[in-house]
Amino acid sequence: MPPREQAWIEKMLLWCVDRLGHLPLRQPVVEPTNAFFPGAYLGTEQDVLRTVDQVRAHLAISADRFTVEVAVDDDMPGELGAMPLFPVRRAVVAGHYQQREGRGYVRIDPSQAGDRMRLVAIAAHELCHELLLGRGGVPGADGDDHEPLTDL
Repeated sequence: MPPREQAWIEKMLLWCVDRLGHLPLRQPVVEPTNAFFPGAYLGTEQDVLRTVDQVRAHLAISADRFTVEVAVDDDMPGELGAMPLFPVRRAVVAGHYQQREGRGYVRIDPSQAGDRMRLVAIAAHELCHELLLGRGGVPGADGDDHEPLTDL
């Protein structure tokens, strides 16, 4: 790993420990397997919501801090009010997080329901926005560190 990236990771991990404590680093690594996400999965909206809730529980985020919706992201550019004259391919935003009136709001695109492993990754990323922003802000939240820190 390049020294610059290693230094960034170490700096951000120390920031996370300062904000979240050592306990998350001492927990087992959650994997998108039946051991961590039990139950049948057929890709229904209820399955998606249950899986997001399981991710939420693994992250120890209170369910009353955010709302989850399975829907196409209406805020994406390229959505047209009228039927276009030619087919338009819309870029899919797999998941989206925003804060509204002091609460988190997570939207999962229904096209992600077919792959539970991918859904777990998307849910973890979006819920980490809530985890980080809800605990005192992210350094450089509007800058280059926000998304990489959410992934970390």
